[in-house]
Amino acid sequence: MLGLPDHYEGPCSELMSGGGPGPSCTNSQPDQAEISRVNQLWANGLAKLEKQLAKSH
Repeated sequence: MLGLPDHYEGPCSELMSGGGPGPSCTNSQPDQAEISRVNQLWANGLAKLEKQLAKSH
């Protein structure tokens, strides 16, 4: 859920394992670009969820 869809290209050093690189890529750590992109996509998602939860309680 908290990740990026595979873009099916790039070296294993850039990609985490998944549908794109296949099982031969065992990189368990995202590179800085992937970390930044996930943080950017989810920056407001958690804040929005917290507001919704606060309203419902």
